Amino acid sequence: TSIATNVTPTTFVTSIATNVTPTTFVTSIATNVTPTTSVTPITDLNLNKPVVGTHARPIDVFIMLQDADGSFDLNSSFANQLSVTLDQLISGLPCFDGVTVSHRLWATALALVHLRRAFASYQNEWNLLAIKMEKYITRNIDSQFKSLLQNQAIKFLSNN
Repeated sequence: TSIATNVTPTTFVTSIATNVTPTTFVTSIATNVTPTTSVTPITDLNLNKPVVGTHARPIDVFIMLQDADGSFDLNSSFANQLSVTLDQLISGLPCFDGVTVSHRLWATALALVHLRRAFASYQNEWNLLAIKMEKYITRNIDSQFKSLLQNQAIKFLSNN
């Protein structure tokens, strides 16, 4: 307490940050860096995307693909997680009463089946995410087609 007398956050930051630029800061913290290590300049960081480490568990990588509304995008990253191609996913789009299911709805139904099959031992970690996925599906398909969609997803993943 005695060393902080008459020091405001502004004067404190000013006093320790004098003559420090992002480059000198990165240089100063990057000493003892081996030639194989890269230092990302502060200005190049994308703080809007979550970072998944190289040693992330497969379930963590899969869950990162889920959108906030519980849905999944039908894209190549999603296809890779299911070990199929994007073309296979698109060609498997189900059609009910002449209406083709949306890409997002199809991906979410597939994701729910995949989650239950591939990550059954982690159910306590993904249970709430699965509920969110089910709610998304329920909101976006007539109730008469919900079980048909689930069966199509099971069939698709069993054959691929």
